[in-house]
Amino acid sequence: TFQLDSLLGTPNEETWPGVTALPDYKATFPQWKRPRTPLVPGLESAGCELLEGLLQYDPAKRVSAKQACLHRYFRKGSSYYSGRARRGRANVIEAD
Repeated sequence: TFQLDSLLGTPNEETWPGVTALPDYKATFPQWKRPRTPLVPGLESAGCELLEGLLQYDPAKRVSAKQACLHRYFRKGSSYYSGRARRGRANVIEAD
């Protein structure tokens, strides 16, 4: 979890209420601040929003799998983002 903490910042009572009461929480954990740089440079705003929702420490604030699938980032369809739609179209022969 240290890699995630160094990327997102160490969770605290502000970012995850109740975290200090969890059995494995240690006050001696390294305290990283979240960098202001984007997690994925170049990712569009809808993608950043989805990623932020998926990476919430607090489970009550985290986006569910169903919510993620219905997120506006995927409005064009998952095949658009995976590249399957573009590859499939290249193989289609248009009839006159």
